[in-house]
Parts: sequence; C-alpha cells; structure tokens
Amino acid sequence: MSHPITYFSDEEKTIIVELARLALADAGVFDKFAEAMDMSDEELQDLRAKIEMETNGVDIYKDE
Repeated sequence: MSHPITYFSDEEKTIIVELARLALADAGVFDKFAEAMDMSDEELQDLRAKIEMETNGVDIYKDE
C-alpha cells in the first residue's frame, strides 16, 4: 500500500532519507530498528541498499 507523504518539502524528504541511511549504517541502531519493526535482517538490508542507491551522490549540505 502506497502512502503519499505531502507534509514535507522535497528537501525535508531528502534529509529524512539521509538520516535513515546514517542510522542504518550503525549496527546497533540497525538491530534495534529490525527488532522494533519486526523486520528480518534481510528485509532491512534490502531497504538500506535501496536508500544507499537513492542517496548516492546527494549532498544535503550543499547550501551551507
């Protein structure tokens, strides 16, 4: 089921995805997320891989 997110700007969505990427890069956080969301490691690894592909080359700090 798709859920359209309309309350965030494109920049905010980019930041949220980047935060997820950084969080999932930490093994402890990864494990906590997997447990809290009742996801297998494989499911979360697949999601992390998609996030990596989506954010590849995105510089969230370019305007600073």
